[in-house]
Amino acid sequence: MAAAANPRFSPWHPSGDPRIDRVRLLVVGESHYEEPPQWLDDGRVLPSDYTVKIIEEWGLTPEKRHPFFAGIFECLTGDEWVNEPARLADFWQNLLFYNYVQRLVKGGARNAPSATDWAFSHPRFRPALEMLKPEAILILGRRLWRNMDDEDAMLLESSDPLQTVVGYRLADGRMIPALHIRHPSSAGFSGVKLSAEVRAFLASTRLPH
Repeated sequence: MAAAANPRFSPWHPSGDPRIDRVRLLVVGESHYEEPPQWLDDGRVLPSDYTVKIIEEWGLTPEKRHPFFAGIFECLTGDEWVNEPARLADFWQNLLFYNYVQRLVKGGARNAPSATDWAFSHPRFRPALEMLKPEAILILGRRLWRNMDDEDAMLLESSDPLQTVVGYRLADGRMIPALHIRHPSSAGFSGVKLSAEVRAFLASTRLPH
């Protein structure tokens, strides 16, 4: 197992104690893609807050519906996506987000991360979990689910061959359950239809406060 390393791209981490349905939820996407970037440190290097800038542009203040970000909204609220800045801001201020692959994937969104991309990213996930300390994890996409480093993930429930729910144990001993769903940009994805399953998962992880 590679030595732990800090994330290359800082996660989306609103101030305070962000919660969806009273659960501190971390949503994990797959990657950013090598497309013409708008934000560069010196004309060559993407800034460490690239993920944050993406969420701000496509999550909080989008010009139009983006399937990926709208799908996250719909599966966690059960409502159709609406371009209402106040509601979108409230939604994104209440969850955590991290892209697992910590390198830009070459090509467009249909390109898969390389073996080098995955290897670079595996040792960066555990430090992100320890920093964010979620109570539940929602993993977006089966390709991501299959390729995540599972060396320290423990099977909690096995209702299909993909192992529906696993858990990651934090350094403080807490076990954090993780559920995977289809990628929100995949054909036929319906966040509204999937919402009951996702919110039932969140309810099962909810801690008393």
